[in-house]
Amino acid sequence: MKPFQKLLIASVSAIFAVPVLAQDTLKITVTGTRAPKPVDAFPGSIEVIDQEELSIKSGSSIKELTDDIPGVTVRNTKRSGVRGPSGTGNVNIRGLDFQRILFLVDGIRLPEPYKFSSYYNLDLGSYVDFNTLSSVEIIKGPASALYGADALGGLISYRTIKPSDLLDKNDNFAIEIPVNYDSSNDGFTSSIKAATKLSDKDSVAIVYTKEDSSEMKVKADSKFLDDESNSGNNYLINLTRNFDDYTQGSIVYENLSREAKANVSDANLEAMSSSRTTYTSLVSNDTNNRDRVSFEYKYDNPDNDKLFKLFRTKIYSQYAKANDNFDRVTLSRGSATTRNHDYYLKNDSFGGDLEFQSELNGNKLTYGLDFSEVNTSRLRTTKTVGGSTSEAKDTPDTKITRFGAYLQDEVSIGKFDFIAGLRFDNYDLDAKGDSLVSESVAKDLSADELTPKIAATYNFTDKFTGYTSYSKGFRAPAYYEVNANFSNPRFGYTTISNPNLKPETSDSYEVGIRGRYPKFDFNLAGFYNKYDNFINQLAYIGVIDSLSTYQTQNVDEAEISGYELALNLYRNEDRKGFSLFSNIAYANGDNLTDNIPLDTVNPFEAKYGIKYRSNNNKWESKLTNTFVGKARVASGTTTFVPDSYTVSDLLVSYKPKETLELSAGIYNLFDQAYYNYQDVKGKATDLSNLTRFSQPERHLKVGATIRF
Repeated sequence: MKPFQKLLIASVSAIFAVPVLAQDTLKITVTGTRAPKPVDAFPGSIEVIDQEELSIKSGSSIKELTDDIPGVTVRNTKRSGVRGPSGTGNVNIRGLDFQRILFLVDGIRLPEPYKFSSYYNLDLGSYVDFNTLSSVEIIKGPASALYGADALGGLISYRTIKPSDLLDKNDNFAIEIPVNYDSSNDGFTSSIKAATKLSDKDSVAIVYTKEDSSEMKVKADSKFLDDESNSGNNYLINLTRNFDDYTQGSIVYENLSREAKANVSDANLEAMSSSRTTYTSLVSNDTNNRDRVSFEYKYDNPDNDKLFKLFRTKIYSQYAKANDNFDRVTLSRGSATTRNHDYYLKNDSFGGDLEFQSELNGNKLTYGLDFSEVNTSRLRTTKTVGGSTSEAKDTPDTKITRFGAYLQDEVSIGKFDFIAGLRFDNYDLDAKGDSLVSESVAKDLSADELTPKIAATYNFTDKFTGYTSYSKGFRAPAYYEVNANFSNPRFGYTTISNPNLKPETSDSYEVGIRGRYPKFDFNLAGFYNKYDNFINQLAYIGVIDSLSTYQTQNVDEAEISGYELALNLYRNEDRKGFSLFSNIAYANGDNLTDNIPLDTVNPFEAKYGIKYRSNNNKWESKLTNTFVGKARVASGTTTFVPDSYTVSDLLVSYKPKETLELSAGIYNLFDQAYYNYQDVKGKATDLSNLTRFSQPERHLKVGATIRF
């Protein structure tokens, strides 16, 4: 960092009044143990972003919400540089990408990600509206002992707004209107959140969100920026009945839609072209839609001296459709061809669960069952103007059935708190052959798995604790990994199915210490994860029938280890005034079979800065500096590996009265040109439009929330 930058940081820090985005009160996790528990008492690494923090951060994506969390990174771009309204599908936790992270909305799995090979792709994040959320919980490390398959690397649980989140106890009506603008993509987001009591027992919450944005402005020549527009709408309705003080039922309906349109620039078309094919035009239109309806019934009485302190059941139905439609004009051997491509993925699911909590001789027992069935269908249609129409499927139609049963025991003995858990999962993949995918290609797969967990916390004092844990993780092969079915004879390659894929499993160990004192708090965690049968996406297996052939395969062994540190220093015991913060995340990962580094592991990252909270709690602000090191890659790597960098962000919020909250942030304060490693890994160093994949230039975000 240049001297004048350091001086400016110090000056700005002294001028602005600043936000302690982390609350002083102890946070509670529900996801970590399926029962309310203080975060400081959880034997592992978990982060809780509550409703107040969601409001302060005014985030419209998971990237904005997790910027302060060590070990969690989010790519800012998608496959070809287009940024969608959200980014959940690009989350990385401790070196594992989103395929190995379980995403839940109100306890319901998000639909399968949209994975086409076309130029533009919306991602899993486009299935989430962050303005509907009341909290986000992030478990770092396996969560399979409670939640089953796919939680190999961690879990992100989104909870949506219910009437009690907006209504105070004596209120009959409440309304909240947040409005946000982001200059990096001219993004404008507005929401209306309203709740009212319909009777003494009944209440309803309604949320509507509207989003619009354009292509993100990055540190690149303007000729590499496409003509792009994004839009989104979301409706959420939660109808709740309180039968009595302990019993509640709710019905939730949500409808979300996203659309991304783009006209690719001439410069990017030139970069896409090869000696065989010249792209002269590409116009894309992507859409994502998700509908879900769910019913939940819950009895929750911690003081009940009978068998059940809690009983909860939920049933749901969810339908999602992702569509990628684009027109492209290619020039080959002097002849121009115009083609329309229409690709879609349909995901239709239903399921339910039962959960119980009991207490027996000092043992707190949590146990239950869950079930889901997911039907997926993908179709690619290609129409040549003035020519033929063809249809193909990248994968056969598939039904995926999941069943799980779990038991967890919590017990305290002296200063020790113990947790032991065990879960059984059955995973069944049933592929259906048809006229587009032969029966010989459509392969079935079944898997059973037991995933235990054992953990202990030792309370040295009421302010200082240590913990250790062992857990097993489990991820069943996805349908698109088992049955890849795509051939391109013109370019000489094909993909084939692999019904012999084994589930990925992990053995994970973690130790940590935490301290919370009047003038400082800290959290230090070290972890080691060993993976067996790690799934390697589309490995080259040789030439078959004159075609280069690719197949998803298991890698025998892989490992990731690392540490995370978070430290906060406060000038005053009430945590007002100035404070300092820092967090560090380091991970090292290797493919032990091939003895090369795992390219999913991010480089070293350190965040540090200064915060300030005014005595009247009206002003908050925060200055953050982020240092990212250079990625560890295999020796002899000839593709682009970005240099280390430091970037600074400044956030300010002001609450002149209870009904009005204002916020502003300057991001990339010194207008640095830098790259996220995961965005550019594997790209050629001489790629003509490489700068297109850089991060946003200096930009401003402003927001306001009005409450009635």
